[in-house]
Formats: sequence, structure tokens, C-alpha cells
Amino acid sequence: MRGFGAQFLIPNIDFNYRGGLRSDYVLQMRGANIALNGGVPDFNTSLSEGDKRTLAFAFFIASAESDPDLASKIIIIDDPMCSLDLNRKQQTRTVLKRLHDNCEQIIVLAHDVHFLRNLRDDVLRTGNPNNVKCLKLKAVANRYSDFDEINIDQECESAYFKCHRMLDEYMAGNAQSSMEIARSIRPMLEGYLHRRFPGMINSGLLFGEIVNQINSAQPPSPLVHAQNITAELNEINRYAGQFHHDTNPAADQVHIIDGELLNFAERAIKVIHAGTP
Repeated sequence: MRGFGAQFLIPNIDFNYRGGLRSDYVLQMRGANIALNGGVPDFNTSLSEGDKRTLAFAFFIASAESDPDLASKIIIIDDPMCSLDLNRKQQTRTVLKRLHDNCEQIIVLAHDVHFLRNLRDDVLRTGNPNNVKCLKLKAVANRYSDFDEINIDQECESAYFKCHRMLDEYMAGNAQSSMEIARSIRPMLEGYLHRRFPGMINSGLLFGEIVNQINSAQPPSPLVHAQNITAELNEINRYAGQFHHDTNPAADQVHIIDGELLNFAERAIKVIHAGTP
């Protein structure tokens, strides 16, 4: 339990055979024993739901790892992070990686795609990529579900990295929705500026207002180092802004010319890569 950062422990455990093999134990929290049935303090009210799930998970792991036939077993774990505290994610991944290394196969079902990505990366540090498969459930006809492959890295992308990737793919000649590409230019540049100057650009500003904030910056503000690109940013924004409803209510009706879109996509990427127009 200490590995999971729990504030309780099991000081000892015993077994009896009344009605079959059973285990008898008490929990200890802050020096006080907590009986499983009755008593003060009470088990039901002393542990949070996360603590109770951590306890159950720890018992399951202990049982699995003590199985002499573990190497031939397939372990299926359903949503190991459900109701667990955030600070227990690392230990949960460590335990699952250890199970993976010692059993025939492990199948982990979860809603937290970021947890699954990190678990996959833990496994891949010492494992064969061909032995790892990431799948998702997708809706199919007649309200049924089916399995489908999932690009877990793309699912975990921030909006900035997604826009950057989409523009890169578009410039490489991969077919994309022209409107989606046009709408990716401005948020990509916004993400770039927020990352270049963390905490220095007011949140909630429209892109044009961000450019104005940079233009009005005075030394020693680091924002003055971006004043060399504000003219280019304004030109790109005059093009890209027409595809966003906050600056153009008729954004859906704008006709896109692919040659023009490609030009502004290239200019936006150049600003990010070179820091110059």
C-alpha cells in the first residue's frame, strides 16, 4: 500500500477456514486500527472510494503475482484508474508493467487515453512494438459496437500540435479538408506564441489582440523580440480570420482556393520554424 501512497496499511493478515478459505486482517490508519466489520472508527467511513479501490486493486495484484502459473495467464484489468487518486497513476503503471513482464498477456481497458499512452510507452521501453496493440470501440450499424485501431498519440495531442501536424501533412500533399486546414492556421500561431512567451500573453484574447499586445510591448518585456513578425502575423490573420465565426459570421460560406491556402500555410509554418517572416 505504501507504493500507492495510501495513508493506511495492513499490519498483519491471517487466514481461517470457516466456510472456506478466508483472510482476516485489519487496516491501520494514523495509528488506529480499523476493523472490517463494525467498530470505531468504521471501515465504510474511514476510507475514501479511491482508497477502497486502491485496496481492492492491491489485493488483486498480490493474488496475481503470487500465482505460480502467472507466466501462462492472460490478465484482464478493467479501468484501473477509476476513482483512483491522480498521484497513484505512476504506481499503477509500474505495477501493470511488472504484470506485463511476467504474464502471458495483459489486456487493459480504460477511458483515460493519456494513461494508456503512458502505459504503452512504459512497455515499449523494454518490449517489442509488434507485441503492443491499441484498439478502441466504435459505433457501427444498428447500435452495435466494434473494435477499430486507434492512433493513441494523435488522440493525446494538444490543439496546437494537432494543428501543426495537419498543416505539415497538407503541405506534404496529403489530402485534408481545406476548411479544416484553413481553420488550423490561426490556433497554431496562437499556440506558438503562448509557448514562446509562457504566461506573458493574456488568455482569452483574439489573435489580432495578441498581435497588438506584442506591438505595444516595451523593453524589458520579452514580447519585443516578436515585434519583427507582427506585420506577417497580421497578414496571415487577415486571410485566416475569415474562416472563423468570431471574426466572420459567414465563415462557412468562404470559398477556398487551394493555392492560396497552401501559400498561407507555408508562411505560418515558416514563422514558427524560423521566427521570421
